[in-house]
Amino acid sequence: MPFFIGILNTEKYINIGILNTDMNLQTLMDMNPWWREKELIEKDYDIEKWKEKKHSWIPKILNEINLKPFALHILLGPRQAGKTTAVKLLIREQLKLRDPKSIFYFNCEALADYKELIDVIETYLEFKADSDIKHALIILDEITLAREWPRAIKFLIDRGKLKNDVVLLTGSSSIAVKGEGELFPGRRGRGKDFILWPLSFRQWLKVLEPNLYKKISPIKNFNELKKKATSAIIWLDKLNKALIKYMTYGGFPLGIDAINGNKEEAKQAYLSWIKTAVLKADRDDLIARQIFKAILERMPSALSWEGIAKQIEIKSPKTVSAYVNLFKTMFALIVLYNVDISKKTIKFGKSKKMHLIDPLLLELLE
Repeated sequence: MPFFIGILNTEKYINIGILNTDMNLQTLMDMNPWWREKELIEKDYDIEKWKEKKHSWIPKILNEINLKPFALHILLGPRQAGKTTAVKLLIREQLKLRDPKSIFYFNCEALADYKELIDVIETYLEFKADSDIKHALIILDEITLAREWPRAIKFLIDRGKLKNDVVLLTGSSSIAVKGEGELFPGRRGRGKDFILWPLSFRQWLKVLEPNLYKKISPIKNFNELKKKATSAIIWLDKLNKALIKYMTYGGFPLGIDAINGNKEEAKQAYLSWIKTAVLKADRDDLIARQIFKAILERMPSALSWEGIAKQIEIKSPKTVSAYVNLFKTMFALIVLYNVDISKKTIKFGKSKKMHLIDPLLLELLE
């Protein structure tokens, strides 16, 4: 049975000018309180948590999202990287610039499948039309939790129902694992893929040590390396202390929170993310741990699939390759391939280097 039942009741109104209808639109209104008063975004759970943090920041990728229709954007990233908070911050900024009813947010966690997702979007589109909204920003959070979700998006795009809108989908690594983000050929418009990574050391400095950050000039090319590195050496002692803290807590939001709180809680949250992603991909948790261990023992040396296979119970390079590809698509690991500089080509068959995306994962997986 669809999650939303019935049609809009256009005869009922409430004093703030929003249609007062059956449970379907009321559910959407509950997730979009700024339709009533745009100031209510400040009472949003994620925004309040963000404001309460000792160290908070606005992800710079929000400035890179093209909000001119039509666009189908996909925001990816590991769990607990702050994707939901990021889109709420985007909403907060856009409320200063546009009609609040033109911003639609929906968390898809409670949806069973693509049929219910279609019902949700079409309910909003009816409300949008009745509110005389021409262009909308539609944000569908954790969309991968609805089974066969690409069918809903393709169905609505192919019928021209989203042609005047910007659609932003967020999801965990499962979009990348299943390749679902590639199922919209010719349907993305101005849309792009974005990845929300944990903070790099330099980004971490900007948030936690802003005065030190301002003293360290960014190096834009190799020609600047010697000059700027030399000028930064007077801050080496402070940089080393900051780096030790960064290597201890990492750049994930929960890791940064743990600097003044419970590090064990952060570790368990990210360990749960890795285990869940492995099991959802129908892979063996024990083999995954063996492969991670083999990589960590040799990191940062170059590795081959054959070399890793010798250290685990399943002596199959193909199995190792499949697991490492999973780790890449769940954003736990990056692989640096051997490059032939003279030919400007990648040597996929050669040994490659692998690195975890965040220092906190080193402690989790060792």
